[in-house]
Amino acid sequence: MASFCEITGVDAVHVLQCDTEVTADEWVPAAELSNFNIFGFGGSDMSPAMYQLAADPEVEACYCHHRRRNRIPRSPHAL
Repeated sequence: MASFCEITGVDAVHVLQCDTEVTADEWVPAAELSNFNIFGFGGSDMSPAMYQLAADPEVEACYCHHRRRNRIPRSPHAL
């Protein structure tokens, strides 16, 4: 991810982590992504983060990284 950010000129990434609710919401400098800690691995429902992103008018794109058993809204229209 850090290499992608460097190539495309992205300075920072907005990272949301969630289990059954959003547990972290922070901007991470692209240069620090290789040392960034992911935590949680609890209830694994991605919906709270997706709803939060959908409500943010500044969000233009989203990369969703998850374990295969997470719950993700099936349709953007569900947001």
